Amino acid sequence: MNVIALVVSIAAFAVSSIFAIKQLRSARIANNTAVTIELLAREWRTEEFLESEDYVLNKLAKEYSPDQGISGLPFEVRKHVTRFAQFYSSLGMMWVFDAVDKSLIMSTVSYRVRAAWIALEPYIMAERKTGQPVYLSFFEHLACVVSEADTLQLQRSLGLRNFRPPSERPGQAIPVKKEVPNGQGRPRDRSDI
Repeated sequence: MNVIALVVSIAAFAVSSIFAIKQLRSARIANNTAVTIELLAREWRTEEFLESEDYVLNKLAKEYSPDQGISGLPFEVRKHVTRFAQFYSSLGMMWVFDAVDKSLIMSTVSYRVRAAWIALEPYIMAERKTGQPVYLSFFEHLACVVSEADTLQLQRSLGLRNFRPPSERPGQAIPVKKEVPNGQGRPRDRSDI
């Protein structure tokens, strides 16, 4: 009788341990997902971040050579570059340490990560030559990972739907604009379309 009680106790302990470990993992993922969403939802949409993104993607290369790296840029420019690069480096760090649902990152920022890396790579590589050989390595890792991924397949696996081009939609012809009777160049109501 004691042997049966001992076996049942050990089995109960094992099962509850497994559930406790799963619960801890779920809590950790939930906390990390909250941090990721905070980064994506708050920082990504701030005016400062958007200004930095615009500057890095559209003006930096026209105004400054990458020869001196990032530390050789004027302070105001360096603020834009650092804010922008550190955002993606933070996401890369969370990716490497499994602190984020990777499909969340992949499905929301993959295109932007690649564009950011392309714009900043020459500056980062020049900065690494100044004695910081691993400078922004988490950002680079994230850029490599998203560049190698099949984001279209990921979207399908997430169940995301999209519209096919109108010519490929069954039973939907492309509407042809009718000549506008009053010659104003603009339909008076939806029936004129």
